[in-house]
Amino acid sequence: MGKRETIILSALYLLGIAWMFIYTHYKVNILLCPTKWALGIPCPGCGMTRALSLLLKGDMVAAVTMNPNIVIALVGIVLAPFLLFSQWFTNRDYMGRINSLLNRKQFLIPFCTFEIMIWAYNIMRHI
Repeated sequence: MGKRETIILSALYLLGIAWMFIYTHYKVNILLCPTKWALGIPCPGCGMTRALSLLLKGDMVAAVTMNPNIVIALVGIVLAPFLLFSQWFTNRDYMGRINSLLNRKQFLIPFCTFEIMIWAYNIMRHI
C-alpha cells in the first residue's frame, strides 16, 4: 500500500471521527444503509453507529447487544491510527500485511459465518 492509499485511509478515519462527533452531539437521524433503504432489511453493519455511540458513553454491553460487530470494529478503531502513523513515517506496508493476513481462507470462512449470524440477528431484531 502506497502513500496515496495511506492518505485515503487516514482521511476516511478522520471522516469517521467527524461523523461520530456530529451523530453524538446533534442526534442526526439519517438512513445510511443502502440494503435497508432498497430491500427493507438490515445488513450486518446496521446499528454500528448506534453501537459506537453507546460504546463512547461507556456502555459496552448495550453496544455489543446493538451490533456484535462493534468488538471487531473496536480493534480497528484502536489500531488504525498507530498503523497509519507508522506506515506514513516508516514507509513499511503494515496495512498491506494485515490485508494479506485477512484474505486467507482460515480467516474468511469464520468471519463470513460470523457476519451471516449477525445479519440474521439484525433481521430478527428489526434494527
